[in-house]
Formats: sequence, structure tokens, C-alpha cells
Amino acid sequence: MVRLIKLLLLALCSNVYAAIDLNQLKSLFDTGQILQAYEYASKEALNYEGDPSFDYYYGIAAIDTGHASEGVFALNRVLALEPDNHAARLELARGYFILEEYLRAEQEFETVLGNNPPEDVANRIDAYLEAINAKKGRFSTTHSAFLELGFGNDSNANSGPDISSYDIGLITIPLDPASQAQEDDFSQLSLSYKVTTPTSPGTLYFLSLKADLHSNSEHTEFDTATFTFDTGFEFLHAQNSYTFDLIAQQFNLDGEDYRFLTGLHGSWRHNLTQQSSLHSFLQFAQLEFEGQEQRDADTLSLGTTYARKFNVAFSPVFVVGAYVSQDQAKQDSEIARQSTERDYYGMRLASILGLSENISAQLSINYQTSEYGLADTISGQIREDDYVSTVLNFDWRIARDWHLSAITNVTENTSNNTLFEYDRTLFSLNLQYQMK
Repeated sequence: MVRLIKLLLLALCSNVYAAIDLNQLKSLFDTGQILQAYEYASKEALNYEGDPSFDYYYGIAAIDTGHASEGVFALNRVLALEPDNHAARLELARGYFILEEYLRAEQEFETVLGNNPPEDVANRIDAYLEAINAKKGRFSTTHSAFLELGFGNDSNANSGPDISSYDIGLITIPLDPASQAQEDDFSQLSLSYKVTTPTSPGTLYFLSLKADLHSNSEHTEFDTATFTFDTGFEFLHAQNSYTFDLIAQQFNLDGEDYRFLTGLHGSWRHNLTQQSSLHSFLQFAQLEFEGQEQRDADTLSLGTTYARKFNVAFSPVFVVGAYVSQDQAKQDSEIARQSTERDYYGMRLASILGLSENISAQLSINYQTSEYGLADTISGQIREDDYVSTVLNFDWRIARDWHLSAITNVTENTSNNTLFEYDRTLFSLNLQYQMK
């Protein structure tokens, strides 16, 4: 009886508060003014905490503005009085996820999922559960794999120039048709497997294997196969993660060995806030070309990327990155310095939009400029290239483990040597199955 009286009194107080303040709080929330909603609610928290309607909006606003602990406390107060409030439970699970309390987050997500939520909510929960499964690698051995099958069209399968002849001084030389741009349809298959296991608190060992097979319909001489082995350690500390790994990669062309790469890679990722992160990397690699020793090189690359998510419509994520690299020819010859040795740098701009719970769109623009190490003997020019690619990718999550993507990649490479100028447009549809 005493508990019933308290609940009735609380309900009466809640109605009074709602008439005075909740309309304004809800208005701020509904119009996307989340920061203003949080600031307003936090000032009134001492007077209103315990009112389920107030705590619901206060909790979500706190989580969305980087105050996840406050939000979790507020939403727990809601559920103490309204245990069947699954909307509040869903937001509470999200708060636990942000606080990296993955077991509690998983329990709350599963509770909501067990009450048959709408399809879009179920898909959202599935995405969180997938992320939680990935995070479990911090505490236990996890395995993941995917298989992807794609089909498409390539306007320039060999990245060849769209010219029939080129000039060397006063002489015009015809270009072999096989070296010119070749359009073709293609199919591709990708297979990947990764295992992650903790070796000590905050230290993970990982190993991944990946195969990418690309087959052309007519010009099979441009068929490629790439096999990649990657192993190393990841160290987790507070808002930082550090990765050091060894990479080995075999690239085949037309069924024959073409290039072998071995490299050492180190990266640092820092979570600046719940919505933003900074990622920097340093990589050294050795490139060896079968039967083309003049192309062998040592490569050094340094880069950084900043990413920021915004809590507005479509949940946009913006990414900006830049890098500098150098290829040092292993062979000390004029042809090696002319065609292999180069300094280059580039940048990337990207945006990801969540069009719905199941569909996202990503647009990225990539730019790279290169300058080679020695002037060409005949033309007297040092080769300079500018490379620009624009990629548009629509991804549709058609089921929990299935994704369908449509990718368009438009590339233009300009050069002061017309032999290396080309345009290329590639379109593909890809179906991916993820196994966990």
C-alpha cells in the first residue's frame, strides 16, 4: 500500500512537471536541438529526476551529447517504474554499449529483441549485437569470415590510354591495340578469415587471410588474384589503440606471379570523443616484381585520418585524411629511377549517410600526385601524374548476415606523358555473406 501511494504521488507530480517543462524539453528534442535539450534538462535534473517522461528525454540527450553515464542512470530510473518501456530499454542498451559494458548492453538488446520490435528496430539491434560480438575479442577468442561475390563492367580493364599513337620528338609511333583501353565485363570473388585472441589484459593477437579473385569475360590476360596474410598485435589503453603487424601479399596476373609485397605496419587510433576519432599510420614495405627487377622498390608511407559523426538527420559521418609516401628504387639504374623512384602524396574526403536502418550511402573523393626521380632520356621530362577517383557506394543490409552493395568508381589519371593518361569507370554489384 505504501509503495502504491508513492507511485500515485509520483504520477501526480509528473503531470504537474509535464505541464510546466516537459513540452519545452520535448520540443528541443524533437527539433534535433539535442545539446540544448541536455543543457536544459541537466539544470532541472534535481527537481525532475524520478519523473519517467523527464528522465527518458534527459537520458537520451545525455547519451547523445557525450554524457553516457548520466544517461544510463536516468534511463535506469525510467525502467525502475516502467519495466515494460522497451524504448527506454533500447536507449539504455545503447548507453551501456558506449560505456563499453558489453555484457549488460547485450542483455538489454536481447530483451528488447525478444519482444518482437518493428523490423527497423530489430535491424538496428542486430547491428549493435554484431559490434558487441567484435568487441568480445578483447576478452575471448573470436572468429569471423566473409564471402563476397560480385559482377560488373570495367571501361578500361588494363588502365590503358585512349590513344592510337604517341610522339617521341619528331617521330610518331603507333600504339599496339592491346595496350590501349580495353572494356570488359567481369566477375569477382573475395574470401576472408580472421581470428583474434587476447594474450593478456588489453593485448590482442590477430591473424587474417584474404583472397581476392578478379576474372574478365574476354580479356583474361588481365585476370588477377591477390592473396594477403596479415598478423600482429593490438594494444588497448583507455581511448587509444595501437596496432603493429606484418603483411605479406602475393599478386598474380593472368595466372602468373607478378608482384610480392612484405611490409611492417604500425597505427595509432585515438577516440577524441564519442563522435570523433583520429587514426595515424606508418608503413614500410618491400615490392618485388617477377622478372622486372627495375621496378623493385622500398616504400615508406605516413598518413593520418580524422573522422566525425554528427547526431543529426541521416547520422552523417565525415572523414578527411592525408598521406605522404616515397618509393625508393632498389636498382641503381636510369630506367629504375625514371619509372619506379617517386615521391607522392594524397588526400581523401568521404561522407557516409545512413539513409535508413538498412541502407547507407558513401561518397569518397581521392586525390594523389606523383613526381618521379629522374627525367626521361628521350623527352627530357620528369614524369608527373595526378590521379583522381570518385567512389559512390550504396550498401543495403538485406538480412542480419547479408549485404548487397552497388559501387561506381570513376577514375582519371593525367600525366605529362600521354602514355600514362587514362580514364576508367568501374561498376559492380556485390553480395556479401558474413560469418561470425
